[in-house]
Amino acid sequence: METKIWPLIAFLIAILLLVALISVVKKGKRLPPDYRAFFFMGLFWLAFGLPYKNYALAGMGAIFMIIGLWHKKDWQANRKQWQDLGKRQKIIMTAAAAALGFLVAAGIIVFILVDRGLVK
Repeated sequence: METKIWPLIAFLIAILLLVALISVVKKGKRLPPDYRAFFFMGLFWLAFGLPYKNYALAGMGAIFMIIGLWHKKDWQANRKQWQDLGKRQKIIMTAAAAALGFLVAAGIIVFILVDRGLVK
């Protein structure tokens, strides 16, 4: 089966645009790393990498999990509850979650279309 590269390129461009948008909104504010997020990101990457025999994804997942566990004492350092966020931060978080949800849904749709041969 011949795989077309355009869905991957479109997905990467969407991710880059989202990163650029977040960078512009943050205006250079540097936040400390969220090691709890590193752990859970690694957990998901490992869980998806192993069954699909994508060992690069599984390896990165293991690395993120190790980093997260290594800094477990820092998990609560920069955690904020929703009620602690300001109005602007809530809007940014909602927009980011909506954009990521849209990208995930679009990725799944493209995957299904390419897998069924509807898009060549």
